Amino acid sequence: MEGREEGVAGLVSRNPFKSLGNWRARFDDSWLGRNWQTVVVLSMIFLIALFMRSYFGYSLSVENGFLVSGGSDSYYHQRVIDHVTSTGTHLVNDPLLNYPLGMRNPRPPLYDWSIAVTGMFISALTGIAIADAVGYSLIFSTAIWGALTVIPVYLIGQSAFGKKAGIIAAFLFAIMPGHITRSVLSFADHDSMVLFFGVCSFYFLLTALKTIEGDRWVENWKSLKSIRFGIVSYFRQNWASIIYAALAGISLAAVGMIWTGYAYLLVIVLAYFLVQILINRFRNSDSFGVLITFVVMLLVAFAIMAPVYYQMNYWDVWFDVPFYLFVAAIIVGVIFVATRDYPWTLVLPSFTILAAIALFILSILAPSIFEAIISGQGYFVKSKLYSTISEAQAPSFSDLALSFGAVTFWLSFAGVVIAAIKIRKNVAAYFVFIVVWTAVSMFMAVSAARFMFNASPAFAITSGWVVALIIEGVKFSDISRVLSTGARMGLLGLLRRAIKVRHVFAALFLAFLVVLPNAWGATDAAIPSELKAQYDKQVYDIMPGFAKPASYDVVNGSNWYFGAFAYSMPLPTQYWPAAWSWFRTVDSNIIPVSARPAFLSWWDYGFEAIQAGQHPTVADNFQ
Repeated sequence: MEGREEGVAGLVSRNPFKSLGNWRARFDDSWLGRNWQTVVVLSMIFLIALFMRSYFGYSLSVENGFLVSGGSDSYYHQRVIDHVTSTGTHLVNDPLLNYPLGMRNPRPPLYDWSIAVTGMFISALTGIAIADAVGYSLIFSTAIWGALTVIPVYLIGQSAFGKKAGIIAAFLFAIMPGHITRSVLSFADHDSMVLFFGVCSFYFLLTALKTIEGDRWVENWKSLKSIRFGIVSYFRQNWASIIYAALAGISLAAVGMIWTGYAYLLVIVLAYFLVQILINRFRNSDSFGVLITFVVMLLVAFAIMAPVYYQMNYWDVWFDVPFYLFVAAIIVGVIFVATRDYPWTLVLPSFTILAAIALFILSILAPSIFEAIISGQGYFVKSKLYSTISEAQAPSFSDLALSFGAVTFWLSFAGVVIAAIKIRKNVAAYFVFIVVWTAVSMFMAVSAARFMFNASPAFAITSGWVVALIIEGVKFSDISRVLSTGARMGLLGLLRRAIKVRHVFAALFLAFLVVLPNAWGATDAAIPSELKAQYDKQVYDIMPGFAKPASYDVVNGSNWYFGAFAYSMPLPTQYWPAAWSWFRTVDSNIIPVSARPAFLSWWDYGFEAIQAGQHPTVADNFQ
């Protein structure tokens, strides 16, 4: 009898429905169980972003030998990648640049090696030729990194303004023309990868600031024992914040090992740091936690970058000047932290006088460092060299506004203003960082066309937050609540009760002034110039009569519906590609290539002359 009962108990314990229920309970308690809806939505946004950046240019690029559209930089990346795959070593000194002297490779190695290694892996896995595998890896790199950036954009939006704002920000970023133009398949440049790690760095910095615990660690800055005890206590209590700060530094170092222009991120962090310690000084608050976060982040970044920059001979200007800015910021931070208990009316005037004297002495002893400090290493005050670079000039207003959406552009500025006003009530360090980052990014975008791409996450996050505020303000949630509680009413009466005039106007606003213009601009930005007329003609064919212009070229198509944005993949038969194909046959009997006569040109053509023309160049793309 006992054996029978044990058998029954055994059958019950092995009940598959009970096991399934236990699994479901464990899943519901897991991170994925609590966030699966967000994961699904974010995955869909990622796929939308990848589609917009990949679909329209894929065939044109691949069928013509992996055409690139990123300008001269794309060609030099091809040269470095070809050197890596053929020799297994990095191209450090390039004899074809800056003829007849040659010069060091102006690109740090991470982007080029990521393409080369991925291509070699694809070749080994699939058996396709290494050249084709590297070609796919190169042209897809910008689209993939660009689409992946929706993740840190969501994380920042969610952390600063809530989940709804994060989702909307990620979606707006996915279809933002200002980002798509430089992250399409075939762009073949490092910009997308730089921005991904840059936004990741800012997310980790924001989280590090948000997780700081405590507000007064050193009781007496005149006592060495108190200082030592406070530092030890801080590190014991704030391990999570320190780890996030280190992750921010690692992400920033990744940017530095992709692009020597990483200093633009450093300038934003420095601007935030100075604003934050000033706010805390006026409030007589302790900035010790902010100082430690700042030091850990940048110390980790510089420590990782130092060997690469020393070995690649980037130390002068690209490493030492940013490091001096970092040291100067630490000195300022220590002064403000150590004088916490003194009135700001005494500290600020004294500091201003000392800083003015120090800068005057520096302008005499080291004018280059003085200029870098005053100008933010050229990012806030333009040099004569910047005036010769087209992308360093201020964009036209129409380009600026349409790149971020005709309406969402203004929503972004409204978001910054609203957030700045809220600082009076929310002086949390992470919130101040969001305001400073977005404001500085927008200023840089207005000042130089080059930074419109870099500012796209800031525009997406602030406009996404404002859209979320609008959705919350009109209370769309009331519709579902009324529908769920009014089952006994007729359908028409239920809808009348649930849907208010404000809901209709808000829905029309979001559909026709937010989503539709941005989606249309995204499609325009995603189509290469060579195919614009073809797709424009397809739109013309489905338009009603009143939307068809009388002067339209019904045979070949026009740039009527599309054409506000453009990128080009010149076909091999067109002027410049054909000229380079001819030029590479000239002097082909002279080996090595560095012994051939050099090509003298405006500096933007130097990289293309080397890779496509197979000749040295007198042009120096990094004057």
